Amino acid sequence: MTRDFVHMLFSTWFNVLQPETINFKAPSLVISWGIVIFVAVIVYFFGSLLREREYQNLQSDKWAKQAFFLGLFAIFMGMVPGWIVGRDILTGRFSDRIALPAMFGISIVLVSIITKFIQNRNHQLLTISILVGLAAGTQFRIANEYRWEWVEQRQFFWQLYWRAPSLVENTAVLSDGAIFTYTGDYPTAAAINVLYASKKGDLKQPFWFFEIDDNFLNKMDILFEGQPINGSIRNITFTGNGKDNIVIWYEYPDSCLWVLSEHEAQNTYLPELTVEAIKASNLSRINFDPNAASLPIKSVFGPEPEHGWCYYFQKADIAYLNKEWQMIVELGNQAEKLDIEPNNKFEMYPFIEAYARTGSWEQARKMTVYSFRGDKEVRDMFCQIWTDLEFTTPPDKDKDKSIEDVFKTLKCTR
Repeated sequence: MTRDFVHMLFSTWFNVLQPETINFKAPSLVISWGIVIFVAVIVYFFGSLLREREYQNLQSDKWAKQAFFLGLFAIFMGMVPGWIVGRDILTGRFSDRIALPAMFGISIVLVSIITKFIQNRNHQLLTISILVGLAAGTQFRIANEYRWEWVEQRQFFWQLYWRAPSLVENTAVLSDGAIFTYTGDYPTAAAINVLYASKKGDLKQPFWFFEIDDNFLNKMDILFEGQPINGSIRNITFTGNGKDNIVIWYEYPDSCLWVLSEHEAQNTYLPELTVEAIKASNLSRINFDPNAASLPIKSVFGPEPEHGWCYYFQKADIAYLNKEWQMIVELGNQAEKLDIEPNNKFEMYPFIEAYARTGSWEQARKMTVYSFRGDKEVRDMFCQIWTDLEFTTPPDKDKDKSIEDVFKTLKCTR
């Protein structure tokens, strides 16, 4: 209780003036500081219109003392419901919401403190105006963070749909950690069910989302051995099998959504736990039957985003699993015409292999060397691709020349 009081009255104000928010190259931060100044000026202007008689009443020690204790009582009563159930505002990502009923009392206490210790009326008003302005600017920045969070979520769910138009029921989606900053496991599970589930309103859900580090750390045998896995939130439940899942990785905006399979175990971008979990990824849970798929609900997920690089990558990744090399080449040509390319050069792998397997060895070589020079992290993955190409494709003069050049440039070992 003491920690909560200190946080509500004092330390919560530390967030309103962080050094990283002073960045005049970021439009949203410039706007936020404009709001700080605008609100502070407005509050000061209207506060200065306060009639002298009313101001004199606020100046009395009696008023400040009464307001202080009334405010403390209001804070206490506002926090009681949360404390009764054992919650505090510093534990948990969203626990500060239980402080909302106490805000009435917090405002009164702060004004009483300012009134008591700052005697000059203009200085009092200036202090309050600055605090209100800083608070307004902070609220704007928080709202903007949530706005970008929604953009990220829209991108993720549309990419998931592009990559996996439908999932077999009782499939779990696994990720090493939460995908989004402000959305944990069960809200993501709920969204996946809205995206895919044909039965609406069923308390037994056909899909779920698990954070690998929270649910299977040091317990990966549950997945590998196909043991039952369960998820729930209150009366909503999910029951699945440890082998009936897909493993994903998503780092917006640095890369597209990756639905992982064994061939990506050499991807150096992936954390160790994700690489270990790849062995439990079962891509047969994805249903590509067009009759089984339905478009995401636009009122929930928004209209379909413009088809940028990630759209072509997801479609190429599907074709890669089915060895539809010509289709990948066509997708690559379309992306090239639009002059779009990935933020993460690893995502060139389906196109490199497709160009090579359709006889465009020089194009595959150029793409490999260009990607490697832009990002050395792709080396191991691309070396493995070219090693496989050396032994699984027919003899060809252009092939031999391209392989030698790639091996030399990437310093691959035979």
